[in-house]
Amino acid sequence: MKNGKFYLVTSLAVFCLFFLQAAEAHEFIVKPESMSARQGQKIALSVISSHVFMVSDEVEPIDEVEVYTLSAKRKDVSLEINASERTLDGSIVMDGTESCYLCGHRKPMIWTKTTEGWKQESKKNLSGVISSGQYEKFSKAFIGGEDKDNNFNKPVGHRLEVIPVTNPRNLKIGDELQVKILFDGKPIATDISATFAGFSSAPNTYASVSETSDKGLGKVKITANGTWMVRVEHKINESTEDYDQHVLRAVFLFGVGAGEV
Repeated sequence: MKNGKFYLVTSLAVFCLFFLQAAEAHEFIVKPESMSARQGQKIALSVISSHVFMVSDEVEPIDEVEVYTLSAKRKDVSLEINASERTLDGSIVMDGTESCYLCGHRKPMIWTKTTEGWKQESKKNLSGVISSGQYEKFSKAFIGGEDKDNNFNKPVGHRLEVIPVTNPRNLKIGDELQVKILFDGKPIATDISATFAGFSSAPNTYASVSETSDKGLGKVKITANGTWMVRVEHKINESTEDYDQHVLRAVFLFGVGAGEV
């Protein structure tokens, strides 16, 4: 891959065809109502399963999702089903003046593609199997804090993770966010997709795509204020009696300027 390779997509954006055909293609996003909370402020949050960012298409199984904050220590977040909005909802309170990460983990789920379509089950008892994958998803959002704290670039420990190298709180239109992609704590070369809330009503459409260097470093051009999402994927050939690949996905959310939604 080429170092620093970056493509700015036109208003038509990038249409990611290889994610469109299966229910498993939903992105798992834990989205707070604000990225700029102050000490003592209560923040509502929603767990979103989305093709159109950031609108939820379906409710994630509540028993398969864990959400927590991570600053000085981990605090688990209680969730409840919001059927009308197709989300899982909760809230957090900012305890201190330092920033925190709002983290989420969608536990692994197997999807199998067959000649009769996609099925949410192991391949071992199915006929006409084309491919099968175990899908695991991670989400984190950078919230609040004062300029003097440097928690923004601390890993939260997800198996696949987007680490901001640039401080997100200082970004403005025209800047570039540099990120590092880690898998099992080590840098990997991969593709990066990025978009912001409200960019497009088309499924799986991104404002930009880019590639990392072999050291896992890549950049995202900031073209608007609002809530941004950086998304990566990593596949492991891990053939078992139940599936052929372990597919991991991770998103990183942060706010830019005014107009977070």
